[in-house]
Amino acid sequence: GADDTLDGRGGDDTLEGGAGGDLLTGGAGRDRFVFGDEATASGDQITDFVRGTDLIVIDRAGFGLAAGYQPSVVTGADPQATTAGPQFLFETDTGRLWFDADGTGTEQEAGLVVTLTGVTALALSDLLLI
Repeated sequence: GADDTLDGRGGDDTLEGGAGGDLLTGGAGRDRFVFGDEATASGDQITDFVRGTDLIVIDRAGFGLAAGYQPSVVTGADPQATTAGPQFLFETDTGRLWFDADGTGTEQEAGLVVTLTGVTALALSDLLLI
């Protein structure tokens, strides 16, 4: 897939870059940045994510998350999975959000989902699992 540049400008936008390393800018408003498949999450970058206003939307099926499963978000300069289940890992010094499908398991490595420019904290409330 190609690398795309998407700019929502004003208003409430839903942006989904798809395959490739995409540059996403929501602009003003309550924006949703959609990631539909762990396999196509190729390290997109969101330039203007605002905690408490914007949301990172994660498709449960695409990331292999069972209905009702509530993954945790582990944060820190070098976050490490804390349990054997799927977890999101957020690097507070780089703004990188990773997904680790098997947590402390050894079958899969964490994959980069997105880099949030200028964001130093992230919580589960910043994610919407659909």
